[in-house]
Amino acid sequence: SKKQEGTGDSTETFEIPLLHNSVVWFSLDTNRQYRHKIVLDPRSKEHCFGQNEWLGITFRTSKMFLKDAATLWKGVGLTLATESERKEFYALRKQENEETDFLWPSLTYTVSPSDLLEPVSITES
Repeated sequence: SKKQEGTGDSTETFEIPLLHNSVVWFSLDTNRQYRHKIVLDPRSKEHCFGQNEWLGITFRTSKMFLKDAATLWKGVGLTLATESERKEFYALRKQENEETDFLWPSLTYTVSPSDLLEPVSITES
């Protein structure tokens, strides 16, 4: 839940219980409007499947093109974030989760070393 600014309304919360092997999908607009979290089921282990594990996946649109290397607009190369850039990135991600009108600035770095791997051509045999 995210409180609507200027309305004075109290924050509305609700729960979406998920069954084993289930998925919940938020649109970009819904993700901007609401804060969400995953709460593990507190029931005893005999009522839960496995170790009550979950996997959260976030898909984002990238402005990066892959040719021979990771390249951004106008041929600018993507670089691995420095420590200060990593801190900036995670502060921006926190801000994205707290604000409904957040827009990401243009970044020329990544916090994921795998983003810098050269693409591999896959050929069928």
